[in-house]
Amino acid sequence: MAYVCNLDTGQTVYLENQGNLTVITTMMINQGQQQQSSTSVETGNWTSPPEIFRTSQGVILKIQGERGQSLTTIQGNSISSTNELSNLGNLQPLQLQEVTQTPIQPLPPMQPLKMGNMSMSMNPMEMRMGDMNLSTSSPQIKKFCSQCGVSVKPEAKFCSHCGNKL
Repeated sequence: MAYVCNLDTGQTVYLENQGNLTVITTMMINQGQQQQSSTSVETGNWTSPPEIFRTSQGVILKIQGERGQSLTTIQGNSISSTNELSNLGNLQPLQLQEVTQTPIQPLPPMQPLKMGNMSMSMNPMEMRMGDMNLSTSSPQIKKFCSQCGVSVKPEAKFCSHCGNKL
């Protein structure tokens, strides 16, 4: 059983009862950015649908499970248990919708970025600007003779300058 609640702040709260655990996931999706935070709480199987209430700081989630009542506060992407709840009647209830599959969709891979003479790509990680090129793909390693300090080819067994064994 799973529920979702869309808050007017661009945030979504997703709840799922998985056996003895309730998994609470918050998602914030802005232009080109997705943040997600998740935690689980031992509640046992739910005995009634969860309830969610708006407070001045965020929301409070009330879950009635086999292990009793569980209260969780959600402020931004911060999720924490709480015992403080003097009167749910004074709080604004929010609508939870039952869902059959997770609303979390993975973001597509980042496409190469181009701006003027600058380009950036992620796989392999590479940045180019004019004639400058920075890359994480197998950098060329220079090898030097430990005897005389002359640059030698990476596959060399002996220094071509002094004959030292490399």
